[in-house]
Amino acid sequence: MSGNLVTFAVALLSSFGAAFAIQHLLQRNVAALLDEVVGLQAGTTFYSRVLGLSLYLAAAAAALGGTFDLKADARFMEYVWKVASVLSSTFLGQLLILLAFLTLMTVLVTVLRRRG
Repeated sequence: MSGNLVTFAVALLSSFGAAFAIQHLLQRNVAALLDEVVGLQAGTTFYSRVLGLSLYLAAAAAALGGTFDLKADARFMEYVWKVASVLSSTFLGQLLILLAFLTLMTVLVTVLRRRG
């Protein structure tokens, strides 16, 4: 198996692993916030799925957007740096998605909060 193929597989799995970890860490808190603010189970499910799908698509875009064209005599650290480059793109995309989602949640909480 080619070193470039192994590097791509590691980068793809690492990107999806990061997306899974972020979604898993946020899922319970986001669902509780949405249940409190929106009050609709369908709304909670929708926004939770949108967050997860966005994180996974950002991970896939970062991994598929990388170029894995190292020469056959490349050192091991060159492959490591290539994976790190893809993970950098992954984390940047996921950061932007989280910022957009945070903005959306702030607007929802501000507009739909219970007055009383």
